Parts: sequence; structure tokens; C-alpha cells
Amino acid sequence: MSASEAAARLGPPDALLAGVLDVTAARALALDALLRVSAIEWSTEVSTACVECSDRPRLLMNPEFVEQWCTTREKLATLLMHELAHISMGHTRLFPRAGAAQNIACDAVINRELLATIADVNGDVPRFAALFEEFYKPDHTPGFLLRPPPGWPAAPDWKASRGCPWPLRKIHRRLYAVQKKTDTRALERHTVLYSEIVEALKEAGACGDDSGLVLLGGHDATPRERAIVSNGRDAAAADMLSDALRGLGGQLAGPGGDRFTHQVERAARRAALERALAVLLRRVFTANGARRRTTILTERPVRTVDPRRDRRAPARAALARAFGVPRPLLFDGTIIERRPAPRDALVYLDVSGSMDGVLPALHAALVPLRRALSPHLHLFSTEVVRVRGSDFDRGRLATTGGTSITPVLEHALAQARGRRGLPVLVLTDGWFAVPTPALARSVLEAGVRIHLGVAGTGPLHDREGWVAASTRLPSLSSF
Repeated sequence: MSASEAAARLGPPDALLAGVLDVTAARALALDALLRVSAIEWSTEVSTACVECSDRPRLLMNPEFVEQWCTTREKLATLLMHELAHISMGHTRLFPRAGAAQNIACDAVINRELLATIADVNGDVPRFAALFEEFYKPDHTPGFLLRPPPGWPAAPDWKASRGCPWPLRKIHRRLYAVQKKTDTRALERHTVLYSEIVEALKEAGACGDDSGLVLLGGHDATPRERAIVSNGRDAAAADMLSDALRGLGGQLAGPGGDRFTHQVERAARRAALERALAVLLRRVFTANGARRRTTILTERPVRTVDPRRDRRAPARAALARAFGVPRPLLFDGTIIERRPAPRDALVYLDVSGSMDGVLPALHAALVPLRRALSPHLHLFSTEVVRVRGSDFDRGRLATTGGTSITPVLEHALAQARGRRGLPVLVLTDGWFAVPTPALARSVLEAGVRIHLGVAGTGPLHDREGWVAASTRLPSLSSF
């Protein structure tokens, strides 16, 4: 059975998800808030479901997986909420390079928290838990951590996992134990740390990739998922989806001990880098250090649940009624945004091999600033390459590996013809050979103002005549 056949049988994904929003618990968890800003598409490039966060984030679903496993609206809602909750709870930024143990720990917390949150809104918990119970076996190590025990919550059978390691069984009972409050059976949230689950997996020898365990959601299972995890889920997307899914925040604790302190320090260093870059960009690209030039109003296309701006909406709704199918969920529309007027400026980012240690953090800090300033963005190693904004945001940075400032200056000179005083910003680690005297002289004569933003401990080149100004950026050594 091919993916195209499965997609044809399932129909358009927005029509399929319209039924999901009729489920009380799914609507209470604000899935419709996310769908206002997301497109939903079938894709065989992800194994189950995955959120692609970019200018227009998409929710990608594998049609073959959905047809096989999501046979009810509650199961489909569980799959979607599971994947989206990873972002709302910050898991995509919690572990810089998540391994098998960290992925299992995060999924264990997510699955338990989802079911507790569904209980809070009086949802039919067993129907939502069915996906976890069918996908993961109750006696598989470590898969049983990712599902409630059989008979849960009314009569949990803890003996189903009796052949599994005891450290993991203790964690499992802490996650899914149920207490009685007056006459109502409540699904209690227990304080289980991610680090406790990881340690239990290590103690049980069950934290490797050889267990045969397949996880729900995006976990680097395909090249597309790896690309999304590495560069799409940035801080802005996490904040947006956190607002949309604030009900999933829950009370389960995050990482304990030194790991949490280290995460706070990393966040503080990245914030310092973003502030320093913002100051540098403003100083380079605005006259006399002014905060902002004039703004312009622009229209941006969006997918939305509001049909008023889609001329086809009445016809689509009428056809849906005529054929007895769900009303279309998403429509084409536009929103008006106020943005700073584009600045006539050039930015060159060093992507040579010596930048490997600082480039990920520098790239992450540049993404929101690039959107605000809209400069002409180029990459350079031993040649200069113009990069599209969408490719840059996704981390598609072409490089030849070496470093040379010569093609940057030659390219800037070509761009500056007839535009004396054109500002140029070069973001680099400073490790390159100085240009020839003739080239440096041409830069000065053309009135091109070269500003360097130097990351790391490389030379500033601030005493060389071709450099108008040089700024040392905050340390990136521990990002």
C-alpha cells in the first residue's frame, strides 16, 4: 500500500483534522490556536508526525502511519498533541544533542502529562491513551515507560511489566499511580525528573539505540526530521507554540541538579549574543545610531480558520454541505504586518571550517535579526554565495571549507558602484589572511565601510586601513 493511496483514502489533511477539533479535550488543549498559523500536509519524509518551524510552520504527517495507527479521532489528536507538546515544553532546546535516553525520557513525560491534562478537562482518557497502548507493548523494555499499564486507570495491572528491569518499573509506577480524592478518581501528577528517567535507563542498561524501540513524533528518524530538529525549532517557534499549547506545560519537573543550571547559563549567553548583534546591526545599518527608520505595511499570506478573506470560502463550504463532508478547516488569507523599511546594506557570514564551533549559535541568533532588518545576506568561505532568507532560516549554509576575505571585498566593491558609503558587515572569527594593499586601497577609494563582528578569539584587524570598525562579540565557547 503506497503513501499516495493512503493519502487519497484519508482525504485532505485539513478535512481530517476538522474532526479532531470536534473532540472536546483536543479543543480544550488549544489545537485550533496552533492551526491558525500552521499548514497541515501529508509527507513521507517524516516517520509519524513532525512540526516544521519556519516563517510559515507546517505540520507534516505520514499518511501511511495515520491510516494504520490513528483509526479514531482521539488517536489522531493524541499523535498531534504529543508532537506539539515537545515544543511547548521546551524539549527541542533542553538537550543540545538528544540521545536515545533523553528522547525516551521526554516522551515518557509528555505521554503521562497529556493524559493527566485530558483528565483535567474531563476527556475520555482511555480513548486518548489507546494510541500509546497499541503502539507500545506493556512488557517491552523500555517501551512500557511510554504507555500506562493495562487496565489503567480503573484497575492498572502492574504485573504486565514484571519481566522488565526494576529501576524502570519504579519510575513507571511513579508516573502512572492513581490516587483517590473523595469520590473521584484523579490522575495525579507526580514529580518525576527527566534526569531520574535517564539515570534509571542507564542503570537498567536500556538507554541504547539497539532496543528496537520506535518513538512517536520527530526524533531524527529520517533526514527531514534531522533537518527540522537541528535548525527549524528555534526559540521564536517554541514561544509561539508554547502560547498555543499552554495547557500542556503541566507540573512535571524539568531536568534536575546541575543540568538545569547549565541550561539557564546557556540561555543567558545566547541572549547576550543576540543583544550584541542587534546593537552592532543597528550601528552599522542606521544613520547616527538611530533606533529605527520608517516602517512599511506589508501583506503576508497565511493559512487560517477565518474564512472571511478567502474568496473561495463560500463555495468550499457549500460543496462540503452538499457532499456531507466536514466543513473545511483552513482557508487562504492575509495579515497586515508593520515592518522596518528594508535597509540598503550587505551582510557576509563566514561559513568556513574554522567557524564550526561558533556558527550554530551565531546562526540561531541571526535568524530573528535577519527577519527584522531584511539585509542582503551572503555566505563566504573561499567564494561569496547569496543565500535566500528561507534557506538561511533552515540552516542551509553552503561552504567550500576554506577562508578568504578577498572575494568578500571584491563582491562588496561590485555592489557599491554608484553607492558611496554603502555599509558592509562581515561576521567572522577573524582567521583569514589580510587583503592585498591594492584591494584594500580600492575599498577605501570606493567609500565602502567594512565593519567586522568577530566571534571567538581571532584577530580584530582593527588597525588595518580597510576596516572601518571592528567589534568583539560575546563568547560563544559553551553554546
